[in-house]
Amino acid sequence: MGITGKPSRAIFVNWRGYLFAIGLVAVATWFKYLAQPKIIPTDVPILYILAIVLTATFFGFGPSILCCFLSLAAYDFFFLPPIHTFTFNIEVVPISLVFFSVGVLISYLSSNLRKKTQEAKKEIAVRKHSEAELIQYREHLEDLVKQRTAELEKANLELNNEIAEHKKDEEALQKAHEELEARIQERTKELAEVNRTLQVEISEHKQSRKMIEIEKQRFDDVLESLPVYVVLLAPDYHVPFANRFFRERFGESHGKRCFEYLFHRTEPCEICETYTVLKKHLPHHWEWVGPDHHNYDIFDFPFTDVDGSPLIMEVGIDVTEQKRAQESLSKARAELEIRVHERTRELSETRDYLDNLFNYANAPIIVWNPDFEITRFNHAFERLTGRAADEVLGGTLDLLFPDDSHDESMMHIREATSGERWEVVEIPIKHKDGTVRLLLWNSANLYAQDGKTVIATIAQGQDITERKKAEQLKDEFIGLVSHELRTPMTVITGSLRTAMSEGISLEDKEILLENAIEGAGSLSAILENLLELSRYQADRLQIHTGTVNIPDIANSVIERLKDRSEDRTFLSDFPHKLPLVQADSVRVERILYNLIENAVKYSPEKSVIKVFARKDKKMVVIGVTDKGTGISSEDQGRIFELFERLGKSRSQGLGLGLVVCKRLVEAQGGQIWVESEPGKGSTFYFTLPMNGKMA
Repeated sequence: MGITGKPSRAIFVNWRGYLFAIGLVAVATWFKYLAQPKIIPTDVPILYILAIVLTATFFGFGPSILCCFLSLAAYDFFFLPPIHTFTFNIEVVPISLVFFSVGVLISYLSSNLRKKTQEAKKEIAVRKHSEAELIQYREHLEDLVKQRTAELEKANLELNNEIAEHKKDEEALQKAHEELEARIQERTKELAEVNRTLQVEISEHKQSRKMIEIEKQRFDDVLESLPVYVVLLAPDYHVPFANRFFRERFGESHGKRCFEYLFHRTEPCEICETYTVLKKHLPHHWEWVGPDHHNYDIFDFPFTDVDGSPLIMEVGIDVTEQKRAQESLSKARAELEIRVHERTRELSETRDYLDNLFNYANAPIIVWNPDFEITRFNHAFERLTGRAADEVLGGTLDLLFPDDSHDESMMHIREATSGERWEVVEIPIKHKDGTVRLLLWNSANLYAQDGKTVIATIAQGQDITERKKAEQLKDEFIGLVSHELRTPMTVITGSLRTAMSEGISLEDKEILLENAIEGAGSLSAILENLLELSRYQADRLQIHTGTVNIPDIANSVIERLKDRSEDRTFLSDFPHKLPLVQADSVRVERILYNLIENAVKYSPEKSVIKVFARKDKKMVVIGVTDKGTGISSEDQGRIFELFERLGKSRSQGLGLGLVVCKRLVEAQGGQIWVESEPGKGSTFYFTLPMNGKMA
């Protein structure tokens, strides 16, 4: 099992990274040169920062550092005065250092993230390979355990047979001993009878004694030839008799007591159980480790000497080999159980770690088999599709793809399953509620032992839906800005060129200049709205509050728009003691200008536009009313969003005016809303906090 890759492409990709950095800096310089200062201010190197982020993300730290140097040089050469020359005076050095430091930091973080991602993928592959090896090793270990268990069972059976044979020998020895005792007793009786009749039966007595000598010799020969030791122990611990087995193992006693010559002790052994026979007058069975460090199975019996003195007859069987075999067997079994337990625990921990790594990864991950059946489905994928893993496991991949892109998506799936690895592929995924998310996918195949047969394919995705929407919104914005700027610029340039032509009367020149001024005003309004929105989005909007007189600002705006709206009537309605507001006068003027200009755009000719205000608790409510076509309830929820325009009027714009109004009103602690009905006109309201003084 393995994961295929193409490491030979690393060097080529690295060279492409440096080329990509150079090209991206050139493109960023070109875009910035075209856009500044109309869209992007000269002192904002945002395009170069974006170039550094893209280079670090896709090609690592080296190319991104090159991109930092090139961006800094291009920014200095093309946009910092004096233009088209390199300079690093004291005014430029701080922003250059900040720009370069941010670039290096972004390069390091992005490249480190890229490196960590690659290392994580490699580690997952290594862990999966290790898991396969552990499974194989566990199977081998189980076979070895079965084999060793069979061998140990066989050895145990043989040991049991030997023990049974020893028991039979012991029983035979006991039987011989009993028979011998019986015969001795019988002979003793006979000797007593012979002694009484000694005088008359001297010949019979001699013959009987001779027979006793023979029997004793026979008994001694039997004891000497036994493969066990037999000793007689006296109550004072002396050894009156020991057979050859005992003497060969432990030597002659030479009149010493057993503990003296066996263990070189001055007193009896504490662990000795032999003399319990004299206390209980019963046979006793126990185990003993001799001075030769052998294990003996001991049988002690009460015994009476020929003179009637009590003795102990002890029989010892050497069971050392059996003991060692049992201990080895027990030790091997215990070690094997420990190793099996440890390996099982390690495999379980590794499996749990890999499962958690898979299930709780932030990126959606999915695994399918060659039949396109889903076999794994992590939590991120559940959130992406709105489906629990239990719903899709075992199902086919078809249920994940929208109908309009199903065939193309399945084509990519077949390519990946056939052995082709995805670097980056866009595949849309359908949510359970019908919504579609667009994701960037990369994949890898898992192979069987032969290294050729694909047994599963794993793919990881990155949701780029919002990024795609942002790119589309950016393109629309650039197109709208270009169109809106072109219209007043056309009016200005056309009017000025015509006014400068020969044969134009003074009256016509004045009209043309008024048109140019009007176009410049429109252009200025567009640019002001763009700048206000840009400051807000860059979190650089600064509000300078002070005492503001609403009627004065409203009348000033009306006077500015009257000349461009001669066919409409403006009506202002302000109470005599309207409180002053605490606000930024420039921003209040921008709000009223946008609202009144919208009223002019969307109201019919010869209609009345009303501007009014009133006190409401601690706020002043300002309103602008027109007699236009009105706004539907559906549109009322969207008109304060970016690029939304009021219906399908003949007057088209960027849709920035109301967005700027909303941002500026909220920045000063107020609110803005609209009340409208289709066909009855609209009224836009906004509030500002009172200053506490009267106008």
